[in-house]
Amino acid sequence: MHQCGSTATEAFTTGCKFDLLSFAWLPSACTDEILTDEFLAREDWGWYRAPFPAGDKDRVSLEMVRQGTAGDLFVSKKYATTRCEFMWRKLQRFVDGTGAEAADVDVAGQQLLQNCSEFLDPAHARVNSSLSLLIVSYPPCNYRRTI
Repeated sequence: MHQCGSTATEAFTTGCKFDLLSFAWLPSACTDEILTDEFLAREDWGWYRAPFPAGDKDRVSLEMVRQGTAGDLFVSKKYATTRCEFMWRKLQRFVDGTGAEAADVDVAGQQLLQNCSEFLDPAHARVNSSLSLLIVSYPPCNYRRTI
């Protein structure tokens, strides 16, 4: 499975797609569009350029986020927690054969557990009003089902 490079331009040139759920540029084989659509339908999510947004000028539209060119963005803790739930579901759907045909290292490696485990900590859960930073990634997509 090929890598998508290290910039949005490289990723687009190599045929990769921006996967909004993973917040990563991935080959199509590593995306689960059904799950991404379900995540987006869950709530009217917001993406922001600043950790303390000053109204609409810091808000980024869904259309721009989908393009994958907006860069790293801030999201609510609820978004981040719900995203973890959906990323775990993405991993499960990959394993049981109902989702993507391949998985990237952010989902199938230790990264998912490391990133999401903080939301299991009750002390962290009390910080509801602050925002979390989503960093655009370009992970290798090199896990395939062997069943």
